[in-house]
Amino acid sequence: LITHKHGNLRILEIGAGTGGTTFNILNTIGDRFDSYLFTDISAAFFDKARVKFLPHVEAGQIKFGVLDIEQDPLPQLGESDLGYDLIFATDVLHATTEIAETIANVRKLLAPGGMLILNELTAPPLWIQMVFGLMPGWWLYSDPEKRDTECGGPTLAIESWINELEQAGFDKVVAIPDCEENPIHTVFIARAPSAVTQLDSDTP
Repeated sequence: LITHKHGNLRILEIGAGTGGTTFNILNTIGDRFDSYLFTDISAAFFDKARVKFLPHVEAGQIKFGVLDIEQDPLPQLGESDLGYDLIFATDVLHATTEIAETIANVRKLLAPGGMLILNELTAPPLWIQMVFGLMPGWWLYSDPEKRDTECGGPTLAIESWINELEQAGFDKVVAIPDCEENPIHTVFIARAPSAVTQLDSDTP
């Protein structure tokens, strides 16, 4: 995953917020990437992130962009920002109206063979629901049949995430829960089909 066959990695983070996930990613991969696009639904976090990751900003490795992943990303980012090798999102995608449409928008941004790495709530404890359930954004979803009816709220169970990712065209999906029983968080690694696989699937 670290080195792409055509050069170093192009990375996109969706809903980067305060940069907590960004910090851990950069500590792991060091300088082995060409570009890192730090995005959020608004630019409110960008000034602090520029200071926090100043060496990478000065080196031209990290750039910033507003991205509403519920909308078509192409008009927002442009054709030049397609083809990412790695896309990260932490506790972001569930907080959208239509999960299938959201995942399809993410899929558009990946290069053939690229990887999507999600960290999502899959069995939130009661206190999380009590806190976030008081916020209007917790109830934005319009596809309750796809959400985890046992837990309530917008989160999806592990099996539902796997199904949605496979339905969106990812050909390899792996789930890594934080524990065996009632995992609160689960990391999902999903791979977009390679160019050869896509060509084969399009051939009559």
